[in-house]
Amino acid sequence: MTIVDPRRLGSSRGVVPYHALMIVAAILTGLLSFANPATGQQPDEYSRLLAMAKSDPMTVDFSAMRRAYVSRPDYSGYIRINEHDHAVQAAATRGDFVEAERLLERMLDECYVRIHTHVMATVVYDMKGDQRRKAFHQTTYRQIFRAVTAGRNGRSPATAFEVVNIIEEYDMMEAWQLRRGVQRLMEYGGRTYDVWQVSSRERPAESFDLYFDVTNALAGLDRALKPHIPKR
Repeated sequence: MTIVDPRRLGSSRGVVPYHALMIVAAILTGLLSFANPATGQQPDEYSRLLAMAKSDPMTVDFSAMRRAYVSRPDYSGYIRINEHDHAVQAAATRGDFVEAERLLERMLDECYVRIHTHVMATVVYDMKGDQRRKAFHQTTYRQIFRAVTAGRNGRSPATAFEVVNIIEEYDMMEAWQLRRGVQRLMEYGGRTYDVWQVSSRERPAESFDLYFDVTNALAGLDRALKPHIPKR
């Protein structure tokens, strides 16, 4: 089952973007509850925008919703990575749509503004034959994608893609079928950036730097890890 079709997301020209903090994510597994963001107290603004998004994604300012998401006191910048994506694919492939939908809902509760989860939901509901839900999630991921890339091409700190968690970097690079090379962390203008050397699969010799603003994601990871670090 193909989960990401880059042609559905947009053009690969001049844009886009996964991260070396996988080790940190692995450490966090078992330390953090999977549904932590959904079970904590949410600010009124995020709750309001979330309700609107679940009703009609065309009525929502997803840029504002993403800002509200990272402003929550329980925001951690962390979501579990491959295991849940793979579990959804496995369930849908064997025709267990009840399990696939259960996992999708759990993932959306954790991070509703992640593009790739809505892409997966689009594919799952297409396989199930539920065209209404397929169209709903297709519209949602396109709206979030527009919010992430509006006025940005990822070629400099000023035009970096601002991610709400590290996995979004990988989601985007895989969607555009980019080859990942060297990655470095850069501080500039009071912000923190992941800078990836990437190239297209068609022209692997022509590499360029792709910038992601990870300031909020790293701050969230730091807050999540602090309670678990033994005091000296």
